[in-house]
Amino acid sequence: MKKILIIGMTLFTLSLGSVYAEETDTQTCSEQFWDAHQALLNAGWGWDDAYDYLLPGYQICEYGQVLD
Repeated sequence: MKKILIIGMTLFTLSLGSVYAEETDTQTCSEQFWDAHQALLNAGWGWDDAYDYLLPGYQICEYGQVLD
């Protein structure tokens, strides 16, 4: 499980890095979130677990902070 967690976080971190690439080559925060979510589902995660795990990263990407 720890290995899957590391892989999932790495995928999401890499996708967040594209935010800083040229504007025409980037995805929105939402697109990055759902791509990373699908990658975790493909790795065997449950839908809710993947969503809850990625949500703080999405909120930081979209809003600059984790929302309460």
